[in-house]
Amino acid sequence: MNERHRFIAIVQEHRWSLDGSSWGGFSTYPISIRTSIFQEFPEDSIAQLIKSGDHIIESLEQLSLTSYKKVNNSVRRIKNKFLKNSGKMHRADLILKILRTYNPNKATIVYHQMNSFELPRDEFFLLARYYNMVLVSTLVDLQETVFPDNFEQEIIDSRNMAYRINFENSSSVLAISDFLIGQACNHLPVGRDKFLHTPLGADHVMKWIADQSIRNRIPWDDPYVFFPAKSWRHKGHLGFLRELVSQDSNLKVVFVGNISSINVEVEKILKDSKVRRNVIFLDYVTDSQMRYLLENASAMVLPSSYEGFGLPYAEAALLEVPIVAFRNDAVLEMLGEDAALLCEFGNFKQILSSLEKAVTTDQSLMTKKAFAQISKYTWRETAIRTMQGYELAMKLANENLAEKY
Repeated sequence: MNERHRFIAIVQEHRWSLDGSSWGGFSTYPISIRTSIFQEFPEDSIAQLIKSGDHIIESLEQLSLTSYKKVNNSVRRIKNKFLKNSGKMHRADLILKILRTYNPNKATIVYHQMNSFELPRDEFFLLARYYNMVLVSTLVDLQETVFPDNFEQEIIDSRNMAYRINFENSSSVLAISDFLIGQACNHLPVGRDKFLHTPLGADHVMKWIADQSIRNRIPWDDPYVFFPAKSWRHKGHLGFLRELVSQDSNLKVVFVGNISSINVEVEKILKDSKVRRNVIFLDYVTDSQMRYLLENASAMVLPSSYEGFGLPYAEAALLEVPIVAFRNDAVLEMLGEDAALLCEFGNFKQILSSLEKAVTTDQSLMTKKAFAQISKYTWRETAIRTMQGYELAMKLANENLAEKY
């Protein structure tokens, strides 16, 4: 018997743009893929399956069964009932059961889990009541395998469980960097044959219209360097600020991104220092304000120890803004050695000297190299590769069924 899935829809878990507070720079990822697919390939069969997935989710929402933004009480009741009917299974065990079960009387949905840190969301359980489920997962980061000290053990354990479920049981895995595929194969029980290199795009930054009103919030007219990052430990805020104070630096720095988790430490570092007058923290800004701040900066600094892709590097490169960064896998994969001023990890003194060089000397040759390197990273190409990932998932899912029957 040659049984085959009847694929009727693709559900992308992050179906709308996320705000920066929920998923940092990758808030651009879901909406940019969808825009490209629907604008560039409106008649493609994959685009049609995604639209079908949207309709299914919209129908569930209209019935008050689920909501992406806020899971309501009816969802909890339904999910709890579903879990109860499955005995006392752990959530992860239930997901495994769903992914390893095939009912020939049901149609099949491809479910794209866009954040592999976590297990599939509640809508996954609701869909599984009516459809066979085939999983596609996106690998965005494996920082805890390289810098475990940046995480509590509970978070590491939670991520490892999510990786095990998502990657072992995905029909295809989309990796946003090539180096991540190597890390995954070295640290996780998953074969290379499932992976598809699907780098992100950067051309969205060219579509934003610069909003210069944000300039009114900057208390000086002097040139500035731009530091775009939420206060995750690996981004390097504290080391950078300590070095600014240590050198009594005159550099003006505009920080964008929420830093609430390090506010107390920032205040201690800046206390009684003249550097306090030279830095401003703007929290989250709009895309248009981001465009203005970035393209008018003398340089962009992101002293991050680890990036899964490094979207700010790509955005700065497209706007031909000099980039100062630690030498990490992401920036090397995108830009190479000579399209940015790269410093040895942890050497914030070198970061500051590189910034001084960036703002006082002509860096046009370097920025043109960076532009040439990054121009190939378009959302259209990301969309094409994502669609290929869905096709691979459906192909491998059918091959697995053929083995069973």
